[in-house]
Amino acid sequence: MGRLRFLVGALGIILGFFVYQYGFFLLLPLKLSESLANWTMTYVPWTDSVMILGAALQLFGGVIAIAGLLICISWVGSQPGATTSLVKRLSAAGPVAEIPDSAPKCKFCGAVMESGAAFCPSCQRAQA
Repeated sequence: MGRLRFLVGALGIILGFFVYQYGFFLLLPLKLSESLANWTMTYVPWTDSVMILGAALQLFGGVIAIAGLLICISWVGSQPGATTSLVKRLSAAGPVAEIPDSAPKCKFCGAVMESGAAFCPSCQRAQA
C-alpha cells in the first residue's frame, strides 16, 4: 500500500507536468500551437476560447503536480527506517557521559572547562 501511494504521487507529478505543458503550448504564438489549438477545438468543441482553455489547463496541471509532490513527500516521511536507525545508532554508541552542573563553564561560549583553567578550550578566551 505504501509503494502504491508513492507511485500515485509520481504519476500525479508527471501527469500534472504534461497537462501544464499542453496548456502552455496552447498559449504560445507559434505555428505548432495553431495546429494544436485546431486539434483541441476539434476534440473539445464545447470550449469557446483557446486562451481560456490553455490558462485553465496550466492551473489544473500545476495543482495536480503539487498534489503529487505532496503525496510523495508524505510517503517519504512515513517510512519507519529513517528515525529508528538513528535511535539505534545512538543507543549502540553507549551511554552518554553526563556533565555535572557544578562543572565550570566558559562565561563567553558556555563550554565545559576543567576546574582552575584560565582559558576556555573552545573559544580560547581568558576567564579572568
